[in-house]
Amino acid sequence: MRLSRGIFEKLEYLAQSESVLILEGARATGKTTLARHLVETGVYHEYRSFADQTNLEAAQASPADFINQLPFGTIIDEAQLVEDVTLPIKSIIDADPTPGRFLLTGSTQLRRTKLGGSDPLAGRTLPPIPMYPFTMGERNETLPKLATLDRLNGSAKFDPVNSFVDILFGDLSGSTTIDRTGLEEFLVRGGMPGWFDVEDAEIRELRFEQYMRGTIALPTFSGRDRTMLESFYRYLAGSTACLANFEKFSRSNGIQGPTAKQYLSLLIEAMLIVSIPGWRSRQPKVELQSPKLHVFDTGAAATLGGLRPSENNEDFGQLLETLVVTDLLAQASWSKLHINFFHWRYKQKHEVDLLLVDRNNRTICIEVKSNSTVKTTDFQHIEKFRELYPNQFFRGIVFYTGTELHSFGNDLWAVPVGSLCQTV
Repeated sequence: MRLSRGIFEKLEYLAQSESVLILEGARATGKTTLARHLVETGVYHEYRSFADQTNLEAAQASPADFINQLPFGTIIDEAQLVEDVTLPIKSIIDADPTPGRFLLTGSTQLRRTKLGGSDPLAGRTLPPIPMYPFTMGERNETLPKLATLDRLNGSAKFDPVNSFVDILFGDLSGSTTIDRTGLEEFLVRGGMPGWFDVEDAEIRELRFEQYMRGTIALPTFSGRDRTMLESFYRYLAGSTACLANFEKFSRSNGIQGPTAKQYLSLLIEAMLIVSIPGWRSRQPKVELQSPKLHVFDTGAAATLGGLRPSENNEDFGQLLETLVVTDLLAQASWSKLHINFFHWRYKQKHEVDLLLVDRNNRTICIEVKSNSTVKTTDFQHIEKFRELYPNQFFRGIVFYTGTELHSFGNDLWAVPVGSLCQTV
């Protein structure tokens, strides 16, 4: 049985060309299940985890001996717990760069600074591949199970599960049956594989509470004030889709600016917060570069931030923007395109929630609206970006809570949020 995760095909393909791959994602987003599935399907051949005490202590005692005795095609889960293994891995792949030798997974970003402060794997591996909670399509089980590799005569062709990112840069079409009520359910449930489908809302909320406490107890946060850190994360959860403003953080939480910056850096490292940088071109004085912050999962944001999307339209709007951003980030991880994500704010008057920029600088401007209808004026900030950067502008999108796709002419479109499940 194929595992219905869009990133599977990408990993399967890259294992044919890369000696070592790195997969990073927050705790409980499904990395271990995916890793075991990669072994079950023969993409890799051995599974080891540093969550196992014997593996952990053996690797800590002698990283080189531990790595050297591993068979070809080994996955090392929770590799961030013994980052010293990156040095012997470097030695092995330098001597024999045969593809498919290692896959490292991490529940925090692997610092990999064991070679005089530099990364031993620099130039020997691709950038880490991110893994997020379930997308809307994965939750709805609408991802098509496509044939991915043709290994005849040693050839390999990447034929990924469709990504809506590719659809946004291609031919838009289709509608959805998911209306606002359905979206509210997506928002509060979130996409955590272990409990998004639990029907009891109180049980789901308790799971998120335990998840937060378990996460900030990890070594990543060692030596920090856990009570203050938990309070700060709850604040960020309730403010999801906000700009990073450390003065405001300090006023709201009683946390000094340097401490808030440090805590935020750790939360980003643990992939509990997604930071979207501000886009700036030739106008540094009028384009804000501060990042925009999103909680990695809308269920976590709703529960830990006390947001009630069915009762409060502002809460609904915050969570809806976070849903669109995180869903597109996840789908971009297996897209055929290489996409960079930004937000844009110009002279404090114009703001575009999200920019998708491909290798050719084609830029899609995205606004997220909580309304079930779209008006021409909803494109005003997108139009400003087009006016300033006509050569980069490719398409303008307003995601909304209706169910039909509408063209507003001149490369402007109203797109249902529910279309993120689209698989054509």
